[in-house]
Amino acid sequence: MKTTTEENPTVHSAGTISRNDLVQLLNEDLSREYQAIISYVVYSQVLSGAEYMNIAGELEKHAEEELSHALIISKQIDYLGGMPSVQSKPVRTSKKPKEMLQFDLENEMVTIRNYRERVRQCEG
Repeated sequence: MKTTTEENPTVHSAGTISRNDLVQLLNEDLSREYQAIISYVVYSQVLSGAEYMNIAGELEKHAEEELSHALIISKQIDYLGGMPSVQSKPVRTSKKPKEMLQFDLENEMVTIRNYRERVRQCEG
């Protein structure tokens, strides 16, 4: 018996997920990594004010880390027989530094939740 939810497109009765559905979900994760890379590149360059200079430098480092994550996910998608996505999730920007950092925090929370779900799905 199959059930369908937003986070688990096809979860079988034994709690397993199909290879194709896992590829689809990993591609969503990959699109979110692209979003993070773009966000960090933009945010690191447009944050202004003395209180944000250290943060801007850290965001540049995070952009590199997100690229590493994107490569790992792409390899997994390829290993599963899929084609890695080339589309980013939409990137939110603002003229207010605090809003940009809030956008980043919200995106990171979603990403962490999704990765925890991916681990559960793969264990199943």
